[in-house]
Amino acid sequence: MYKYQATRDDPLISMDSDYELQTYFLVNTKNPAANRCEDFDRAGYIQKVDSIFISSKPNREITIRSAANKSIVISAEHRFNHPEMSGGCGPLLRMFTPLAGGKYIAKMNDMGRICTFTIDRIDEKTQAREPVAFTTLSKCSK
Repeated sequence: MYKYQATRDDPLISMDSDYELQTYFLVNTKNPAANRCEDFDRAGYIQKVDSIFISSKPNREITIRSAANKSIVISAEHRFNHPEMSGGCGPLLRMFTPLAGGKYIAKMNDMGRICTFTIDRIDEKTQAREPVAFTTLSKCSK
């Protein structure tokens, strides 16, 4: 599980998903550029609805803090399985550098037959979302 002893100015990163069933988020702050699987920690999952087919309970919010001005990789993966059907998308990995005092939303987006993973910075005054430059990474290496 991801843990970080934050300071007051460290950025706040919220995670969200268009999908109602499970979307899992992992983060790598240890060595983001190396992109090794062992460096990822579980941030949590988003599940917006309860389902008799899924043992986990709804969890509608994940918010973490990370070190300001240091790269972080966030991995998002949507998946579900039950006797009638299964599906998924990802994992999709994005590396970016959150700024001190910033508020961000990392979101798995349902675009019909495909999914995307975006990161936006929230403007403190207007609450408008501004896309953040990120690097798309391949699946982590073992």
